[in-house]
Order: sequence, then C-alpha cells, then structure tokens
Amino acid sequence: MLVQSALTFSSSENELLMYSKIFSGLLAASCMLMLGCKKNEFRTNEYVTPNGKAFVKVAYFSPYFAAQQVQVYINDERVSNTITTNHTPFPGGGYNTGGNSDNGYLSVQPDSKGTANIMFATPSTGTSIIAKELFRVSVPVTTGKEQVVFICDTAANTAAFTVDVDTERPDSGYARFNFVNCIPNSGPIDFYYADSLVASNIPYKGSKAFVNLPLKAAPVLKMCQTGTTTIIGAAYTFTNIGNQKIYSMLGRGYAGIASTDGQRTPKVSLVIVK
Repeated sequence: MLVQSALTFSSSENELLMYSKIFSGLLAASCMLMLGCKKNEFRTNEYVTPNGKAFVKVAYFSPYFAAQQVQVYINDERVSNTITTNHTPFPGGGYNTGGNSDNGYLSVQPDSKGTANIMFATPSTGTSIIAKELFRVSVPVTTGKEQVVFICDTAANTAAFTVDVDTERPDSGYARFNFVNCIPNSGPIDFYYADSLVASNIPYKGSKAFVNLPLKAAPVLKMCQTGTTTIIGAAYTFTNIGNQKIYSMLGRGYAGIASTDGQRTPKVSLVIVK
C-alpha cells in the first residue's frame, strides 16, 4: 500500500515561509530590473557614441541619358546594392527620387586627414566585380555628424559637394527643409513652397541653411530662375511630407531638357534627411 506523507507547519512557520517567498520575489525582481537598466544603458551608449565614425548619406543625382547601374564604394569597400536609377539617395530615399522612404546613414571611418573616399562604379552584369569606375572623390567628413554628399552632373564634369545635416527637429505642425541646387546649367534658382518663395539665389552646388515651414495638406513645390517666374521643369504636388520631419529640397537634372527625357529632365525632389 502506498503511504502518502504530508508536511505540516505551525502558524509562525507559515508566516516565515510566506515572508521568505515575498523577499525572494522582490530580490529576483530587483536583480532583473538592475540587469535591464544595465542592458538599456549599454544600448543607449552604443547608439549615441560614434566611436570615431562619421555618418554619411550619398545623394546620387548624375543625370545620364540612360540610367547607369552603379555601386557605391566608400574607402574602397562596396556599401550598396546595385542602384539602377540616376536619382537615388543611399541609404534611404526620398520623394520624386529612387530608393525607399527611410532616412538611413552609412557609418564611415574618416582617414587621418578627416576625409572619406567615395567611388561609383558599374559592375559586370550579374556580379559585384567592377567593370568601369565612373567617379571618385575624397570629401571632408566630421566625426559624430550626419552629412549628405550630393553627386551631380556626368562624365568628366561629375562633381560632389557635402552638406551638413541640422538634426534639430521642428515643433509639431512643421517640417524642416534646406535647399540644394544640383542643376549644372540652371544658374541661380529660387525655391517655392505652396506658392511662397522660401529660398532665393542658390547657385549650382550651393545650398541654403535649414528652415522650418508649416505643414500643408498637399503643397506645390517648384523652382524658378532667380528673379523670374519662369519655372524650371515642372511644379510638383507632394502629399506625404511628414510632421516634424527633416528634408533636403533640391533641383536635379538639366535645365531645358524635354519632359519626355525622364532621366535628365529637371525636377524638384525631396531627400529624407531625418
């Protein structure tokens, strides 16, 4: 016959056991909280500490007649997939551009001179092997800062310039913009936002500092030759400008190119900065 035995406790022993369980539970919870805090602190430090790195976005706006398949190299290391359009920020994207709707940056180690080497190359079909080097440039980069390197024009005239990013977010109800001219033959240009002149007399490879603009439901963006109402290219309606987001508004392509030439016709685009 199976005999079951039972343990019995006095009232004082029961109270002692209860308090022991409560203390053990509190101790375990405290340990988990401490470990969780340490883990969160590590992640935060890891994110905000650049470890000597700069943060770079490459805005590729070389308007070749036929779209070039290109790969981006930084400090001789390939950092991109194959880009198949002539108007793509990488990493990330924008509106009226290639790419996606993200705002990523590449972590870049500056050399002893505080520069990074950027190169564009066309790959052999179906491979990452370099078939032809299109363009190479060294640009100044700043440790711990976010910067956009704009690439414009084509062939021997390909040029690059760097714009520092102002990452201070605007108040709710606003978006933040700077203004960039990537059109080689445009002369100085003016930018309009919802029919208001917001930036004037911006030369080729020039930019204007970031400003806050009130959100509109579907603002029309356009660019004109400075001092005139002559629109370069066409006006565009943007319905996806986000609250407290940061953008670069730019002109790209070549002035005077017919709208049927989709790769080279002048356009207003937005690069998602933050």
